[in-house]
Amino acid sequence: LRWNATQSGGKNKCVNGGMDFFQRSTSNATTGYQTADRWYQLIAGTTTVSRDTDVLSGVPVQYSLKGLTSAGTSYMQYQYSLESADVIPLRGQTVTFSWYMKKNSTWTGTFGAGNFLYSNSTDARASLGTLVSTGYTNPTGVTPTTSWARYYETITIPSDAVGFQKQFNPDVVQASGAALWITGVQIEI
Repeated sequence: LRWNATQSGGKNKCVNGGMDFFQRSTSNATTGYQTADRWYQLIAGTTTVSRDTDVLSGVPVQYSLKGLTSAGTSYMQYQYSLESADVIPLRGQTVTFSWYMKKNSTWTGTFGAGNFLYSNSTDARASLGTLVSTGYTNPTGVTPTTSWARYYETITIPSDAVGFQKQFNPDVVQASGAALWITGVQIEI
């Protein structure tokens, strides 16, 4: 049963956006739901995703999700899917996805706009195959810096959506030693 009152509490639709829960493992180098609960990691090359205590001050989180490559032509993707119970009430609504992110000096490239997928028949991660290209980012192109910064993308949830997914994807493969951190993810109308 979900709370449906008009209180402002519970407005964030992202479960485990603060990377508090790691029931499977706190470090893993394989694709799947391997580390932070509700977060799917897609691994290419040799990359380890782990829980990290490097977080920004003044934001109420204690952990971040860190991806670290240990060979060239490697990278990680973080994917977060909303279940149909959360997607259906958001149909036709403009939604903002915000997060904090930073990189180390080895990381190159950007995270581009439009990495949203949806399905009008299922909320299964593997079946969210229709790209929604109306998202826009701020700052434009989402180029991480070596200091923590907040980024956001705004998109309208399709009126027939049953499942919805945000992907945090790099635009280029990385060299060995490239690291990227993410935490404080929020999904709000």
